[in-house]
Amino acid sequence: MTIPVIETFNLAKNYTVSSLSSKPWFGLHKNLIKALVDINLKIYEGECFFITGPNGAGKTTLLRTLCGLLKPSAGAVRILGRDPLITKLDLGIACFPENSFFAELTLKENLNFFAALYKLSSEEITAKISFLSDYFEVRDELAKPFKLLSSGFKQRAALIRSLLTNGKIIFLDEPLKTLDDRLAQKFNWLLTELNQREKKTIFYITPKLEAISAMAQRFGVMVKGELKVFETLNTAKQYQETISK
Repeated sequence: MTIPVIETFNLAKNYTVSSLSSKPWFGLHKNLIKALVDINLKIYEGECFFITGPNGAGKTTLLRTLCGLLKPSAGAVRILGRDPLITKLDLGIACFPENSFFAELTLKENLNFFAALYKLSSEEITAKISFLSDYFEVRDELAKPFKLLSSGFKQRAALIRSLLTNGKIIFLDEPLKTLDDRLAQKFNWLLTELNQREKKTIFYITPKLEAISAMAQRFGVMVKGELKVFETLNTAKQYQETISK
């Protein structure tokens, strides 16, 4: 029997947001925001799972909870059969590039640091950074402090970092949003190759499912913290059309 590499059990994440009451003498009013609502999900080795939904639907919260970056309010997450905090360094994660790099270090120093965390050998680090910096056309930026990079190059840096690991799972949060069409296509080609050659599992948040549908085995649509999973692009799009009316 195939064992899921990503699995959730009644996963929930809540936030409490304070706002000023309509009656000032009552002071602050606390509102409970349900970011994730009873999510049960299984994703298997080598699967490409693509997920979409409107802004504020909970997609990024789900990704960050799966990666161990956020603690769930209820339920549980298992990555490779273990707690995500244990497996975090075995994951490739591309999200929030400005917050996940050292601003004062150069791009190359950042990449060397994260590659070392992934326990790559010095030969692997040199080879991977050389290949990926050429592939994503950032070689001329390697000696620059990260804080001086444009938003486009910061996004490329986040993609490179996500691909440095030899881990089995790659998490991507709208990875193409600042890439031109040519580089976006190159990234998707490389991702497809890694999936097919190395059986890497891909969890991919995208604003438009049809843009990358050829890669996906299943599709998810999130609305108000709830996740619906579909086997085909057509059924996912039909559901989107239904909820948008």
